[in-house]
Amino acid sequence: MDNRSAANILNKALDAVWVIDQNDVIEYANPAAEELSGYSLAELRGRPLSFILPSPIAVQHAGFIRAYTQQGGESKVLGKVRELEIVTKGGEAVPVEFKAFEIEPVDGVRRFSGIMRDIRARKLVEEERSHIIDLLEELTRIDELTSLMNRRGFFEEAEKLVAYSQRHSRPATIAIMDLDHFKKVNDRLGHAVGDKVLREVARLCRKLVRPEDIFARYGGEEFALLLRDTEIEDATAPLERLRLSVANHPIEVDGDEAITVTVSIGAAPLRLDDTIGASLDQADRALYAAKNGGRNQVRLAKGPCAPAEPDRQAPARRA
Repeated sequence: MDNRSAANILNKALDAVWVIDQNDVIEYANPAAEELSGYSLAELRGRPLSFILPSPIAVQHAGFIRAYTQQGGESKVLGKVRELEIVTKGGEAVPVEFKAFEIEPVDGVRRFSGIMRDIRARKLVEEERSHIIDLLEELTRIDELTSLMNRRGFFEEAEKLVAYSQRHSRPATIAIMDLDHFKKVNDRLGHAVGDKVLREVARLCRKLVRPEDIFARYGGEEFALLLRDTEIEDATAPLERLRLSVANHPIEVDGDEAITVTVSIGAAPLRLDDTIGASLDQADRALYAAKNGGRNQVRLAKGPCAPAEPDRQAPARRA
């Protein structure tokens, strides 16, 4: 292949092609390189390739060239595809794939060539795919009926809260809230009304829960709450606010008809030296005590409102 044919190929190449000397000075850039960088060949020639690289990469690039030409040895860069960014004439940071290699020296001067491929479109697709995956992952953590976090999301966030509390020696309280006589609502008014009640209770409580706390639909008519940085003795007031908010809020169910529902709440300290399940069991026993004590009340697993029978096992479901 003669020089004219080679030049014709380079001029029509889709990828940017650069030729620099051993001092990092640009000797040649094909039309694709001009289009990618925004600079003309006249503006590029005689300048270091590093001038179109972001500062940290420019320093590394210059160091690679200097080390390779002065010290010799095997290069960790030449012949390998790397992802980096260049800065265009307009100031845009453009992600590219870059592969550099040494070419034949001319007049005793060592030269290097590099091929750059614009990967903006690929990066955009990767970002969109990552965003979709994140959305799908988040959907697996959300309860469809109430839009609260579901049981899976609750346990994932609870693990994070345990790690935080252990790391910073901070307390936390876990609570289980259960709608009283919810089966009667479903039996008398139907499951559509039952679903509306669950949504309305979730909405009311969500407004009262602090942003840093974790509130979830635990399953059925049960909700779970994790109070960050809260001693069990300090949990009564916020839990009472939830209870009263539900009890004092009529829920329209059909035309002019409205009903009120109540909730029972059991709470326990989040145990940092045991499983989350152990803390939940303790809160569940407190909830059973609230149910057994007349419902529509808050019971704490420890403190002045401790259940009378702390070791009694709670039933699987409560009404």
